Amino acid sequence: MKRPTAETDSLLDNDKRANAERAEWHKKLAEEQEEALIIALAEPIEREEPAESYGATVSSQQRPLVRAVGSFVEEFKGRVGAGPFLLGMRQWLERQMSEPRLVIWRIPWQVFTQSGGHVFMNAAVRLLRKHCHQHRDESHLISNVGLPEWLMWGLPPDFPDRDIQRILKKLPTRAQLSHFNPAGEVVLIDGLENRHSSCVAVELFCCGYLFCVDFPVTQQERPDLRIIGNRHPTKGITMYTL
Repeated sequence: MKRPTAETDSLLDNDKRANAERAEWHKKLAEEQEEALIIALAEPIEREEPAESYGATVSSQQRPLVRAVGSFVEEFKGRVGAGPFLLGMRQWLERQMSEPRLVIWRIPWQVFTQSGGHVFMNAAVRLLRKHCHQHRDESHLISNVGLPEWLMWGLPPDFPDRDIQRILKKLPTRAQLSHFNPAGEVVLIDGLENRHSSCVAVELFCCGYLFCVDFPVTQQERPDLRIIGNRHPTKGITMYTL
């Protein structure tokens, strides 16, 4: 058996030193990212709301969230680190469609620090903080870095299904995101406010029309929807223009 020489001992020492330096670099980077996330979540931010409530006559293109998601997707859809986040958002919004209760997107905080760098993290946090409602679940422990185990987000209760559909059209398709796993999970939490009844419809969109089954809305509640068909007396179907 060949005995170690001074040269091999030196190479082993160099490898150990390089590994220790890499470990220290990764540790420092993780700490910097965690600190940056804490700052991004705590800094003052002005929420952007439409000029009128979501249930009023506001064009979908004027909805701040619709515009913001479109801009976010254009900037980050080609980045590998953003794929799980975009798929998680799609999963969340698909689940919210037609659901009268608020669906919560529950995301581990590491999604923001380990995905696409500081630019992505700040943009994703800003998008959610400006346009969505943050929820807290006291049943989950606080992490040892000063962050909650989960960051939880929901849509405003008066955000309508038709605009969720428009956001889904701006997101990459499931086929385009098929090689990713969705970030976080979607959950229903007891005790939250239900969505406004005039915002909930079925997810059947066809030929430029919205077919609403048991859609509890009147012309007075939603004057922006022009009824072009009569409610079926037994099936409860009304057809609206988009």
